[in-house]
Amino acid sequence: MVVRRERERAGGQRPRAALVQDHIAQRGGAERVALVLLDALGTNTLHTSVFAPERTYPAFAGVDVRPRWFSRLPLIRRDHRWAFPLMARAFGSIDAPADVLLAASAGWSHAAPAAGRKVVYWYAPPRWIHQQDAYLGTRGLINRSVRLATPLLRAWDRRAVATVDRHLAVSNEVADRLRRFYGVEAEVVHPPITLDGRPEPVPGIEPGFLLVVSRLLSYKHVHVVTEAMRDLPDRRLIVVGTGPAEGEIRRQVPANVTLLGSVSDEQLCWLYERCSVLVAAANEDFGLTPLEAAGRGRPTVALRAGGYLDTIDEGRTGLFFDGPTPDAVSEAAAMALATDWDADLLRAHAAAFSRRRFVERIQAIVDEELRWSSDPDRTALPTS
Repeated sequence: MVVRRERERAGGQRPRAALVQDHIAQRGGAERVALVLLDALGTNTLHTSVFAPERTYPAFAGVDVRPRWFSRLPLIRRDHRWAFPLMARAFGSIDAPADVLLAASAGWSHAAPAAGRKVVYWYAPPRWIHQQDAYLGTRGLINRSVRLATPLLRAWDRRAVATVDRHLAVSNEVADRLRRFYGVEAEVVHPPITLDGRPEPVPGIEPGFLLVVSRLLSYKHVHVVTEAMRDLPDRRLIVVGTGPAEGEIRRQVPANVTLLGSVSDEQLCWLYERCSVLVAAANEDFGLTPLEAAGRGRPTVALRAGGYLDTIDEGRTGLFFDGPTPDAVSEAAAMALATDWDADLLRAHAAAFSRRRFVERIQAIVDEELRWSSDPDRTALPTS
C-alpha cells in the first residue's frame, strides 16, 4: 500500500495523509471509527475542534490530538455544542497539510482547507442545517441561535462542499441525503465493528433483558422504548448511555427499566451477550449497534429507517417496526422474543462489516487519490 506509518518526506515535504474530525468529546460510533481511520491512514495525528479525553475512549490517550484553543474551556469540554458559534472559523483555519486530507464529518470538518486532495467521509450532512425539525428543539439558547443563523450556515456549508474532491458515505441513507442536499454522488463505505474485549459482568443484572445502547437525546427516541415497557411488565429493559435527555427520561421510566449510564467496552460486550433483543428506535445515519449485537449472536428490533436498512437483514438478524411509537416497539419486541434466532447466522452477518475490510478500502481510496494527483493527464480516477 502507498499509505504507510506517518512520516515526513525527505526535504520536509508534507505527509501523505491527514485526518480531521468534528470533535472527540464523547463515546460514540464516530469516535470509534476515528481510531480505525488513523490506523488506515498510517498517522497518529488527529485535528479536531474539541477534545475531552475524560469523556471519550481511553485509546485516544495514545493519539496526538490537536484541538482548537477553545477546547481548554471547561464549559465547552463538558458540552461541545457551546462551541457552535466558533466552529466555522475554527475548521476554516485548521492547518493539516497533506497530499490527501480525509475529513470525517457530521457537520464541520468538511470545511478544513486541503493542501492536496480532499476526501470527506460523511457520517452525515449537518443535521442542524438540513434536518432541523428532527434534530433541533424549539427551546434552548443554542437551538434558537442555530435557527436564526440558518441562512448564513447554508451558504457556509455550500462553499465547504464545493471544495471536496471525493465523497464517501457511511450508509445508503447518507449517500441519498448527499445526493438530495448537494447533488453529489458518494461511494458507500460501511464503518467497521470495533467493539471487542473479554466480557465483564454487570452486577445485579440477570440474563434475558431487552437492551438499548444509545446517547440520550430526544431524537434517539429512547423515551419511546422505555414507555413501551409498560406493555411488557414481565420483561426488563437495560439502557446504556448518557446525554441531555437523561433527567427527563429518568423521571418517567416505569419500574422495569434500568438506566445504567456509561459502561466499559467489556461490560457492553457482556450486556450484548446476555440480552435477548436489542431495541433501536432512532433514525440513525448508519446503525452500528445492531451489528455489535449480531456479533454476539443477538437480534435487533429497529425503526424501519436510515442506516438500519443497511445493517439489519429483516427476518434473519432482526425485525423492523414502522414508527417510533410505544405500541409499535412493544409489538415488535414481543414478536422478536417469541422468535427462534440463529446465532451463527447473526455472527456471520456481523463479520461482513470487519475492521480489515474497512481499512483496506480506505487505504485503496487514498492510493487512488495519490495516483490521480500525480497523473499529469488526470486520467487515473474520475472524481465523484
